[in-house]
Amino acid sequence: MRVESAGPEPDERVNPLVVRAMAEVGIDLSGRTPRQLTEETVGASEVVVTTSGADACATLPGQRHVDWPVEDVAGKDLDGVRAIRDDIRARVERLATDLTPRPRDQ
Repeated sequence: MRVESAGPEPDERVNPLVVRAMAEVGIDLSGRTPRQLTEETVGASEVVVTTSGADACATLPGQRHVDWPVEDVAGKDLDGVRAIRDDIRARVERLATDLTPRPRDQ
């Protein structure tokens, strides 16, 4: 499974509090740059997840589209960013479990 992240209107840099909160769980975003969501990225995806922005992303027939009502980190303190990080992590884990093929009953 490959996962990519992009946005319809990305900032010039990753929010420093997001970098810090993600580092706490072993994910280094310090050298990352936010990317623009493109039609190519969406077109190459089997599942498209948006965060409270379903209208910002057109999906294609046959694609699964999921919209998660996730708070924006803008204006949040580190504890607020951690809470959003943990919420997204739980959602990703549930989605990954849902997408994992299960063995057929024998």
